[in-house]
Amino acid sequence: MVDEAQEPEVVHGEVVDEGPQPEMKPAVDDYLPDVVVADDTQTSVMLAMDNADLAKLLSDVQSTALRKWVYELPGNKGTGLTVHAVQDITQRMNWTGKAKIGVMAETLTTERIVENAGNGPEPFWVATIFARDEVTGAVLPGSSMEPVNMKLRKQTADKKRAEGAVIPDDNRVFDPFSRTKAIQKATRNALAAFIPEEIEQTVIAMFTKDTSRVERIQTAEEAKVDDLPPALTDDRALGLMEACKQLYAEIGEIEGGQGKVAFPPGQFNAWMMKSQHSHDALERFVAYLQSKLEELPAKIREANWAREAEETAVKVPCPVCEAGPGRFCKDTRGSHRERMQARYDQLAAAS
Repeated sequence: MVDEAQEPEVVHGEVVDEGPQPEMKPAVDDYLPDVVVADDTQTSVMLAMDNADLAKLLSDVQSTALRKWVYELPGNKGTGLTVHAVQDITQRMNWTGKAKIGVMAETLTTERIVENAGNGPEPFWVATIFARDEVTGAVLPGSSMEPVNMKLRKQTADKKRAEGAVIPDDNRVFDPFSRTKAIQKATRNALAAFIPEEIEQTVIAMFTKDTSRVERIQTAEEAKVDDLPPALTDDRALGLMEACKQLYAEIGEIEGGQGKVAFPPGQFNAWMMKSQHSHDALERFVAYLQSKLEELPAKIREANWAREAEETAVKVPCPVCEAGPGRFCKDTRGSHRERMQARYDQLAAAS
């Protein structure tokens, strides 16, 4: 069994609920304005909130709520409201008396399925539930799919093995809370459907400026970095790290900054983090950066010539269809490959 009190294993790109809900402020008249029920039954509720009202609501929430309200996926792949944010916002909407939003417990369904999400066939829980606003009569669904197994970090898995636990080689173990997570997320999705987009985007915009209020989802690569030994701090290691930084700075200046495109900063930083725990690894990284500094200028120039040759092939005659300079090739879209090669050779010779 997995200890519920252990450190959270965030591997599925969602925030996992934990612990009791914080106390909510009982007075709401000053926090939410009137809710107008739209005639269009496709729209459940619309909040007419001016900037002052919105600032007051969000300021109070930011100062009193104990939870993280926004999750952020890695690589700028998106943000969203956590289950705690959805519960609080819909509760505040209900407190106005102009909305009465809640889940329909009798509609909850869960089932286990087997799907391949990239790691081979594996079991998932699928949960579906509906929410209803009794004021408007609108009913909206929410659904979620959660892996039955969770992946432990390497350090956690190794520790459990040392304690006698049987952990598979892929570090994936049964998650006894997976069904609960699926239900929680489906519930959140159903309730969130009633929150106006303006409110959601304003909350996200505000809280993402305060990193303490944002739950950032960790990538698999970041988890691997966490499993690495700590960085060395002796003079030799610090000198090698500085050499890596200086070499990369030179790489970045190749061909007017094109070196950073060929060797992105994110890639450099990831490799640096994987190397800084070992003198040998740092020395290999220094050697690798030196080789890149030597080879990239020619590769970038050749790539530039190829791109320019494709775009300006009409400046030379075509050896295939005999189209003269300034005339397009016949019987083909663009220019013949031989014509582009001739233009490439011309550019290379001119350099």
